[in-house]
Amino acid sequence: MPTSFAVVTGDDAVSADDETVTATERVADALEGFGLRRSTWGAPWLGASLDITRRYWARRSQTGAEVDRQLYDWDTFRYRYLRAAEEVDLLVTPTTPTVAPLAGPVDGDQFVYTLAASLTGSPAIALPCGRDAAGLPRSVQLVGRPWEDHRLLAIAAVLSAALA
Repeated sequence: MPTSFAVVTGDDAVSADDETVTATERVADALEGFGLRRSTWGAPWLGASLDITRRYWARRSQTGAEVDRQLYDWDTFRYRYLRAAEEVDLLVTPTTPTVAPLAGPVDGDQFVYTLAASLTGSPAIALPCGRDAAGLPRSVQLVGRPWEDHRLLAIAAVLSAALA
């Protein structure tokens, strides 16, 4: 079972709305109630993950040098993120910066919090954590370390029961 976690609700590039931050902090409080220790997370990554993902999506129109640069930046991002993750067992973030977006075209801005797990091969799971006044759902994301899916799923099961 994880013993430490960090919460990221924003950085210099991205931030969640106040209600989403509050819902994410309620989840953090529950984790502390289970005896997990809250740590700090010192690596800003939201803007970088969005930039790398957008460049990946645009690869068909890029030159070889641009693709090489994107792959280099992706590898550097993965290295830095995973180094920061060595300090915590679990990362807690909103899944989206606001309530779930309405049906329609999807862009990276709506799912910026989920991009780092994709770019680093880290296991992640989204759990419901409340609704807004109109009944639209909010969600929190738990991100574990690569190859530690079992630990992530164990805490998600306990947390889901507590949040229900």
